Amino acid sequence: MTTTPRNADALRAFAARLQRFLSALVLFLAFVIVAERAAYAGLFGSGAATIQDRAGAVGFQALLSAPSFLYLAALWQLREAAAAAAQGVPFGPLAVRSIKRVGFCLIAGAALALFALPAVFSLLAEPRTRLIDHDVATLIIAAIGVGLSFLGRLMERAAEAEAELEQIF
Repeated sequence: MTTTPRNADALRAFAARLQRFLSALVLFLAFVIVAERAAYAGLFGSGAATIQDRAGAVGFQALLSAPSFLYLAALWQLREAAAAAAQGVPFGPLAVRSIKRVGFCLIAGAALALFALPAVFSLLAEPRTRLIDHDVATLIIAAIGVGLSFLGRLMERAAEAEAELEQIF
């Protein structure tokens, strides 16, 4: 498929819309995660909990939300790749780096959810004391992260080959 100027303009316009959508989505989801964790910590209740109890609950909830914030970082990196495409450089260094970072953020978030959080629960003597939290969706997210890391490396190699071809011609 050849790329005509009209197709390139349509791609840039779509990428710009995607960038705006992902920006709004990240902000909205960050608000939702913070509000949800604040509610779990009891900040909206009228209970007689002390400030120290609530601070501990907020810290614990912040720890539990670490994978979610890594997933948000992945969305933000995807937004950066869309920004590169909107600027007309869909396979440039920024896009390649962003796609790799999406993969790494997904892998790190899944690793935290699968391994680190169960360890935190067991250290704090919480009722959930599994060594590994084997949620199928989290395993799939990790696999997608690995795939995106590979695609980023593949894009990087394609950009290098394209640069070599441009030097030849």
